[in-house]
Amino acid sequence: MKCVHTIRFSDFMDRNYKEVVQKKKPTKTYSLYINPLVFLDPTVCIIGGGILGLALVEKFLIHQGNIDIAMVIQSIISILFPLLAVGSLIYVLTHLPLVGWL
Repeated sequence: MKCVHTIRFSDFMDRNYKEVVQKKKPTKTYSLYINPLVFLDPTVCIIGGGILGLALVEKFLIHQGNIDIAMVIQSIISILFPLLAVGSLIYVLTHLPLVGWL
């Protein structure tokens, strides 16, 4: 919440008031720079395309009425997606030379 100070108009016009300076607390900031060109790596594109392909096949099967097969694919995706996401992140951070700190 900001501090509100009331001063008289004549003091304001004459600039006879004291300006309140708030002390800033030092904060530690951490940043991780990843070059956007990293995501054009063929391995990352294949993993992303595979996930997108499974999702499209599942949508197609639901649209066609094959809900049983779509439920099996959905159960596989619910287990596979978090593993692929963490694995892809580890791959990007450790193997590609376009990451900022390498």
